[in-house]
Amino acid sequence: MSKKAKPPKDDAPAKKRRAEPPIPNFMDISGVNDYVRLTKKPAKLFWLNFYAGVARGLGFTVGTAVVLAIVYKILSHLISMNIPYLTEMLRNFIEMIQNGAGGFDK
Repeated sequence: MSKKAKPPKDDAPAKKRRAEPPIPNFMDISGVNDYVRLTKKPAKLFWLNFYAGVARGLGFTVGTAVVLAIVYKILSHLISMNIPYLTEMLRNFIEMIQNGAGGFDK
């Protein structure tokens, strides 16, 4: 003897959506317009890519130096621990690097 509850009626008129063209809106959001403007100026595109390449090169160089410094510190710490076989192998490896691998100077 319970009645099903009816959803309330919405007498308000339905809101009309603004009809926007999807392509120009998408082009503004994605930055395609900026890219098209940039391709029309080849000198600006050249310098932008040049500076980006320099930044990547510097970042690669600094990153490599940091990683090699960390590896060197770890290896020197392992050598100072005097682990029998490992210490001898690492000393030989470091001597080989310091003296040059040989065979390249011919």
